[in-house]
Amino acid sequence: PMAVSTLLSNAFGFHPINGPGLSIPLMEGYEKASQTFKDGAILKRDTGTLAVAGADNTADIVGVAAAPASGTTNDRRQYVLAAGNIFEATLEDQSNEAHALVIANLYTDYAAQVDSSGNYYIDENDTTNTCVMIVGANKSDIDNATVRARVLCVFLADTLAQQT
Repeated sequence: PMAVSTLLSNAFGFHPINGPGLSIPLMEGYEKASQTFKDGAILKRDTGTLAVAGADNTADIVGVAAAPASGTTNDRRQYVLAAGNIFEATLEDQSNEAHALVIANLYTDYAAQVDSSGNYYIDENDTTNTCVMIVGANKSDIDNATVRARVLCVFLADTLAQQT
């Protein structure tokens, strides 16, 4: 299946969420050759370097890019570790492009997808190639069936580099 061409709203990838008084440590790795990812892209390990994970990725996830790729091989890049952190992302349907949030989306495992502009989102239409579980949403977004709502998610343990 093809990803949506460009998300119509809220198209800005995965971003970490931290509670009051907490901070999220930034990790540092080295960029694989020929990378073009954006801030908020899912990154995976690749022979000692960080590479963009791509759509429907289910293994070797290291974290989420805290800055865009530089395009320079082995350039240092900062990222947020996937394990143990909560991220915010858009929940969208790659087929219909207008998913309305419902309570049944909570605690469901979904795939991550990327639009043609390089923005990552949670694909409500794919519960097969899963890498995240939704763990939270604004109650008003559920009650109002908000389209392309931002939700909170965690990466599934069996998709993380330390588990695969």
